[in-house]
Amino acid sequence: MTFTGENITVTGAPGHLIDCDGRRWWDGQGCNGGVRKPEFFLAHLANSSIVNLNVKNTPVHAFSIYSCRNLLVSGITIDSSDGDYVNGGHNTDGFNVEGSSSNITINNCIVKNQDDCLSVKSGMDVVFEGNFCSGGHGISIGSVGGRKDNVVERVLMKNNIVADSENGI
Repeated sequence: MTFTGENITVTGAPGHLIDCDGRRWWDGQGCNGGVRKPEFFLAHLANSSIVNLNVKNTPVHAFSIYSCRNLLVSGITIDSSDGDYVNGGHNTDGFNVEGSSSNITINNCIVKNQDDCLSVKSGMDVVFEGNFCSGGHGISIGSVGGRKDNVVERVLMKNNIVADSENGI
């Protein structure tokens, strides 16, 4: 799904589940080879919000927040824990912030995956607060280089829990 525009609100209905059928795509290679895998949610938004979505088994990156400004992401559950096996899920990042995004708030989310819970590759004024991350690589700022927009500024991480992960922050 790709969302582009301004003043957009995406809200999950009570009791919904978006199953991305990751098992069909998982080969242990993620974005590094094998069959090209679809990303679940690409956001190119301004003055918008994405709230209360329940997402299961993304093939690779769940939420790519690219060139966004003034975006609230809240109450999202991403559960790709079914990919916890040899040659299973890989590159199943929860949230990637890039493309010089600014004023991004991600709060009260749950991410169970095999890669970064949050990866800030470029952007400024990013707040990551009150989230739970499990099973992956933790929270990262980096993967910088190889692009035109390699600047990361003013990232606040507060009251997050990172459990059963390779790294913390």
